[in-house]
Amino acid sequence: MPVFPGGELALKEYIERETKYPELAKKNGVHGQVHVSFIISKEGKVIEPKIEKGIDPAIDEEAIRVISCMPAREPGKQGGQKVNTLFTVPVNFKRED
Repeated sequence: MPVFPGGELALKEYIERETKYPELAKKNGVHGQVHVSFIISKEGKVIEPKIEKGIDPAIDEEAIRVISCMPAREPGKQGGQKVNTLFTVPVNFKRED
């Protein structure tokens, strides 16, 4: 399996650090968790991100942006060959009242 540089904790920290809560969604009190699926290509890059479970168009768009900008990683291997690997990750949007 491909591993994010620094591991799973580093992936969670990256998502939290890079996610910008859309102002309109914040103003309207929209919050929750978006699930984004994507493929880590044979080259280690994120391709084909899509929303599996969304909550609001602006929030969904931000989740796609964050996932699309992730740094490359070592690709997954099967039988010694590099392979595309499907992932799904949650991106949390919570209000800080």
